[in-house]
Amino acid sequence: LTAAVLADDHGFTPFDAIHGGIAVATDRPILTSERDYDDIGVDRVPLESDS
Repeated sequence: LTAAVLADDHGFTPFDAIHGGIAVATDRPILTSERDYDDIGVDRVPLESDS
């Protein structure tokens, strides 16, 4: 259900919505470069290096 809300309300693709829904439901961070996840309150671990 969370994935459907992410797709409808935030325009996530089905793939991104499922991963975002899992991150929300399990309260776990997600490893991704996509900043769209920042808008839904998911802790995101970026793939880019800090250097």
